[in-house]
Amino acid sequence: MSTKHIIILKTGFHIAFDHIKNIDWEHVRAIIHDNTVEVSQARWDGKNYEMLCDENALSKNNAQLNQKATMAYRNYWHSYSQKHPEDARDTNDINRRNIYGNVVLVDTKLLSQW
Repeated sequence: MSTKHIIILKTGFHIAFDHIKNIDWEHVRAIIHDNTVEVSQARWDGKNYEMLCDENALSKNNAQLNQKATMAYRNYWHSYSQKHPEDARDTNDINRRNIYGNVVLVDTKLLSQW
């Protein structure tokens, strides 16, 4: 069974591919350039993903805004808030959140298997 992975570089370039196995945590750490991986959410092409990103990106001097990852994060939470109004997030909080550095998107079902 193959699974979809998407790598979104901070420059905006992105790569989507199907992979036979789960992505290795060492590969994730190498892609995001940090040992501390933060798990967040993203919505890309109408599908929800887990977004693996650099938890320490803001504390780094060279942190670069990843506009595509930021939009994927915001799209997820705006969609979630519409579907679950009883648990809706504040729109201003969603729009204030930015994602920095490279990120990896993986199928939401995969993270529970790691």
